[in-house]
Amino acid sequence: MIDEGKIFTALDCQISGEYETLESFPSWRIRAFSDADLEKSVISMRRLLDAIETRLPAQKPPKEEKNLQWCDLLNQEFLPTSSFAYQFLTRIAAWSIPIKYIAPGIYLPNKPDQQPYQSSQSEPEGMSLRIFHIDGLGGQYPSWTPLNESSTVVPRTNTAFSDGCVLVLPYGLGAHGWARKSDGEQMGINPESEHPIPTDQSFGLYQSGFTGFTDLRDVQLWKVLQSWAERLGGIEKFKDADTESHWRKYWIPPSW
Repeated sequence: MIDEGKIFTALDCQISGEYETLESFPSWRIRAFSDADLEKSVISMRRLLDAIETRLPAQKPPKEEKNLQWCDLLNQEFLPTSSFAYQFLTRIAAWSIPIKYIAPGIYLPNKPDQQPYQSSQSEPEGMSLRIFHIDGLGGQYPSWTPLNESSTVVPRTNTAFSDGCVLVLPYGLGAHGWARKSDGEQMGINPESEHPIPTDQSFGLYQSGFTGFTDLRDVQLWKVLQSWAERLGGIEKFKDADTESHWRKYWIPPSW
């Protein structure tokens, strides 16, 4: 974390107000995201899109490639320029992409107003931000958020990372007992129960569980995008995460 600029001393002369900084432990500061986090997310997004395009059948290039429609959000009050969401979307909003779906059922936004929480918060920056969209999910949940739904675009706690994300599926998985969090815990169980039984969850896939640094911190976006680039498929493919044969393909190794 120190090598990647995530943690630094309060006396570090390189401290900058360019990115979010979380006040935390005496003599130490934690960045909500680092330059390395941002670069990994951008590179992983590009790799995912390139992987999809190489699998598409040969066809004539479209007459007009449309830029991603997050760019209209960047002037809004709820995306401070110091936030990971602003920095990430700024980097990828100018890309011209000839595809809509990044997997069957999961697609890129085509309208900047597809934000179900934009009008539900008294503080604009307190909303969750939906990045990708899922067919059939409607306005019930964000398919991706830079933070947990109970968190905000700008972290309020000293251990939250603003490049965290949650994949909310249109169905639950985990009841078969094979799907795992990074810490090895089965998805959908109550760890405080004397006899925990796994149950279906729609939002637990890829999550870290206990990291040794903090509990209940969302998985970093770049790790999930990287996984997607290695295993493309449709919405139903995620059900493989709860099978004996394939659960490891959807398991992200533990880290901070």
